[in-house]
Amino acid sequence: MGTIFQALISLAVVLGIIVLLARSARSRRLGLAGNPGAGAVKVVQRVTLAPKSALYVVETASGRLLVGASPGAINLLAELPPPLKEESIDVIDLSGVSDPERTLADAWGKRQPLGRESLFQGVARLVRSARS
Repeated sequence: MGTIFQALISLAVVLGIIVLLARSARSRRLGLAGNPGAGAVKVVQRVTLAPKSALYVVETASGRLLVGASPGAINLLAELPPPLKEESIDVIDLSGVSDPERTLADAWGKRQPLGRESLFQGVARLVRSARS
């Protein structure tokens, strides 16, 4: 009877140590990646290509990455530029406008008629200013 009692106590001590180690390991891991938003890596978007293959846009402290994942590998495909600031982009509705070049010129503060080349330069300037 004494050996059974001694074996049960030893088993309880071993199980207690295992539980403490598991909790310790889990709490260390949760600080890095277990809490969404608090970790160093965040998945911004996922696009499924096949049942077991996908593209991910991943945001890290150093920038945004395009990552391809399949059952056999995970590959870095590209480093992406930072996203555009939505609040800095003005939308101009040109549907139903008879003279879209004049409307764009007025919106950009130019009063002279625009040629085809200057229209594209103006759009490029707006895109560059939106990114900065």
